[in-house]
Amino acid sequence: MGVTYRVILRETLQRVLRIKDPSAELASENVKGVYQQEMVVLDYADL
Repeated sequence: MGVTYRVILRETLQRVLRIKDPSAELASENVKGVYQQEMVVLDYADL
């Protein structure tokens, strides 16, 4: 008989957004907000 193993399968999606903001911190916060509001949705094209 075989042994059962737990295997982690991870997919990483990414997209580069160009954001104009006065600072990197503000740009990061704005992108997080847009993503949380689902105005940007990653899909198979972002693989």
